[in-house]
Amino acid sequence: MTKEKDKSSQIKAAFDDLAPGMKTGDIMLFNGQYEGSKFIEILECSEWSHVGIIVRLDDMEEPLIWEATSLTNIPDVIFHDQKAGVKLVSLRERMEHYGDDLKKYEAANFAYRKMNIERPDTLNNQVLVLNKEYHGIEDPSFWQMIWDVVLGRFFRKSVPLDKFFCSEFVAEMFLKLGWISDKKPINAYMPSDFSDRGKKHLQLLTGSFEPEVLVEIKHI
Repeated sequence: MTKEKDKSSQIKAAFDDLAPGMKTGDIMLFNGQYEGSKFIEILECSEWSHVGIIVRLDDMEEPLIWEATSLTNIPDVIFHDQKAGVKLVSLRERMEHYGDDLKKYEAANFAYRKMNIERPDTLNNQVLVLNKEYHGIEDPSFWQMIWDVVLGRFFRKSVPLDKFFCSEFVAEMFLKLGWISDKKPINAYMPSDFSDRGKKHLQLLTGSFEPEVLVEIKHI
């Protein structure tokens, strides 16, 4: 795999070079031109406004992305529906079509973070069981999401788990898998916490993340 550094010293690599080495539990970060995305990035002082967990199932050739999203343009690979909310979809398709519904498409950026952790043989079965349990749980409205983050991040107050925004869902799954503690509510997490800058807010109980790799992929 050929990697290079851009002017800001971030490593870059093509999706097709990275995909074969992706494993369940790795992370993909997104930015975008959605109005809500830009607001989140400003609020966080971060490039990233969306995050999902990479899943690599034995019977599927390419990696998937496990996410909580309002987007409905990509079908869930298990349930074959296109509901908003928690879903498991093709990572390649998500990245190739990210922003399709915008009147004027502008290229998004993506970053991959590899998780170095001992993965039990039962990990994918755990993911499928959890996906069945959480599939289709809707995301909150934009301003409800912001309020939920404020409650969790600044007041350490949990909210009901009847809706999930993206980083809240990733935190919930990391908690279920035993990778983070429950010392702070999952609604305290923001996408930037899973980036290179998130060490202060994301403290893993096991394993470690490698630095971000900017992913190059052609939009269709």
